[in-house]
Amino acid sequence: MNFKFSPFQLLFLLLLMSFNTSKAQVADLTLSMTQFMTWTTPSNQSNVSFQPMQSRVKKNNFQLNNSLDTNTRILYCPDGMNNFGPYIDSANQFNLFNFSHWQYIDILCWFGGTASDPITLPAKAWVDAAHKNGVKVIGTIFFAPIVYGGSQSQVQSFLQTDSQGNFIAIKQLKDIANYYNFDGWIFNCETPVTSTIGGQIANLIAQLDTAYAGDVIWYDSMLQSGSITYQNRLNANNAYFFTHSEGLFTNYAWSSANTVTSSQTYANSISQSPFKVYTGADMWPTRNAQPAFSNYQWIDKIIANNVAKTSIALFATNFTYNYAGFSNFNNDSTDYQNFYDAENKIFSGLDLNPFTTDATWKGIANYIPVRTTIRSLPFSTHFNTGHGLDYYNNGLGLNTGSWHNMSLQSSLPSWTFSNTGLTIKYNFTDAYNGGSSLNISSSSAIAGSYNIPLFSTSIVTSQNNLTALAAMKMISGSIDSLFMVVKRKGNTDVRISLDVTNSQSWSTLIGNKVCNISDTLIAVGIDIKSSGAFQLLFGQLDVNESMASNIADQAKQVNNVVVFPNPSNGYIQFRNLPISNNTIIRISDLSGKVLKNETLQGQSELQVQHLSKGVYFYEALSDQNYFKGSFIVE
Repeated sequence: MNFKFSPFQLLFLLLLMSFNTSKAQVADLTLSMTQFMTWTTPSNQSNVSFQPMQSRVKKNNFQLNNSLDTNTRILYCPDGMNNFGPYIDSANQFNLFNFSHWQYIDILCWFGGTASDPITLPAKAWVDAAHKNGVKVIGTIFFAPIVYGGSQSQVQSFLQTDSQGNFIAIKQLKDIANYYNFDGWIFNCETPVTSTIGGQIANLIAQLDTAYAGDVIWYDSMLQSGSITYQNRLNANNAYFFTHSEGLFTNYAWSSANTVTSSQTYANSISQSPFKVYTGADMWPTRNAQPAFSNYQWIDKIIANNVAKTSIALFATNFTYNYAGFSNFNNDSTDYQNFYDAENKIFSGLDLNPFTTDATWKGIANYIPVRTTIRSLPFSTHFNTGHGLDYYNNGLGLNTGSWHNMSLQSSLPSWTFSNTGLTIKYNFTDAYNGGSSLNISSSSAIAGSYNIPLFSTSIVTSQNNLTALAAMKMISGSIDSLFMVVKRKGNTDVRISLDVTNSQSWSTLIGNKVCNISDTLIAVGIDIKSSGAFQLLFGQLDVNESMASNIADQAKQVNNVVVFPNPSNGYIQFRNLPISNNTIIRISDLSGKVLKNETLQGQSELQVQHLSKGVYFYEALSDQNYFKGSFIVE
């Protein structure tokens, strides 16, 4: 296929090619003690996240098991994040560390630090991705063991006070976290100190608890006496740090359910929530703790019969990335499927299917309900995991080369993936927008239609019509029918038929179906029927509301619409577009986030002066037409 590029498309191409041609900016994510104590607000905001925290629903009416415990929180702690993801813009490398199961975790711990640089800050791109999914991100204060260069004098430096006797570190911790817009700190104090210094640290933690609204997690190492004595549970020895923080991350040297029960019992005895206890699980495969996935019994000692005793801290989960027994993705960019499979096993079980129960390691999904931030319409995803071998715009590869930017990650499926009879995975060799698409294939005929739940939602409708859009491409074979399936609380599914073309080029499929105002939508998925083997890609799924009942059935592509001026300095006009009173325009950014959704009501002009400089996508539905494209705001 031959393509001609307009001047705008060439400019857009140049912008995206900067992923590859410009050197990625590596953030200075670690601070020495001197840098930390003297830190002042920098003029460079390149590592500042402006992504607000999205609220989310912990449990709706569509779960794998509606009896799953909603109290347990998951703290996810890869070991060495300052080595895996210290990029504050797009890096020109595909095989950097990634994460795609935000729906099961509550806190991402940016764990790292050394004796010389004990303070570790999260990278903006990761904070962006976490906050989009309602997940908190915390930085690290690390006082190293003596054998690794730790010293009592460094701890004393952290405890300096000002002329009024206030701990300087408290202000620094507050100011740094607030400036970069991350959510708290974990204290990992493994340097033994005197009882006097231990008491000062305890005092600082108590004052920080009062002065700072963010989350402070205490790792189970140092006691008030200053000694390093791991308790592996909550008890009287570490209770002071527990009660003056948002949580205790226990050490991993436990094997008995009684150890977990004792944490629960002690928390209740001091009128504290046992779910402030994050029982530690060290999943690194070669350590004798809770190695993945050979020790699978440990989680049943925390959550039994859908009743949890405490929360959970998953440590060293980076084994999915840099432990050769599971993947070699850190060294080999072609090994991405093993990387994604290893992470999926953590959450979906060894068979990679959250809808079945494995005999050994069952996966976090067997114990924890998915959380969702999808609480309003329109909803849109491009299945973009935040990295790629090329960057695609409307199905066209732009020859950018490899890239990685977690800020651009789309909303990703809640259940990855039910696989009975189908193979479902991410595809990085072809995409619609971003770097990846959803690949669904079958090697044999499907008996009837196959329903694939993808996204947990909690949406109350305000209109009486749902409109669905899908960008799809057949790789081989054909399918007989395709429906977008929207599950409703206490009501039948809304099945929106999408007219299948079976084209081996990217095609936009549209459909609509009447619903009820004030319906509660609890899940979105797809239903496929085929009489033979097939492979297809989904590059976009959208659900929106509308008042018209026949928009999707009559919609068609319009290829001669022109946006003017482009670039824009405050407004855009749509030329050659048949405008009606119900033409709906949607504007989204490169990450897929919808920024504007409005009805033109007979006007061809749209104000965009509120948008920052950058590249944006537009889509529209009217009585007879569907169209889409891009524009630049200068």
